Amino acid sequence: MIKKIKDRLGPNFIKGTEGVIKDLLEDMMLIASHCTNRRKDDSKLYPYVKNAVISEYNQRGAEGLLSKTEGGQSSSFDNIVKKMKEDLISAHLRRLP
Repeated sequence: MIKKIKDRLGPNFIKGTEGVIKDLLEDMMLIASHCTNRRKDDSKLYPYVKNAVISEYNQRGAEGLLSKTEGGQSSSFDNIVKKMKEDLISAHLRRLP
């Protein structure tokens, strides 16, 4: 999945940051697994986790910001973990214990 994430990042991928992607991937899989009561290797979680990792990777350096304006450009940031959880639940991937 790391290669797919790197490919989707395209020119935004910084060479030598595979470890960052791996760390984000592990964290997001753990969160998704906990939220849905599914195993970490459940392939149904992959698309949601992949999108969350890409979003988190692209927002590096802007942690804690809700929005910023720079050079006339305004950017708003989502709570990536919250959005991933909501997407997983709305996709009916949550299993009750």
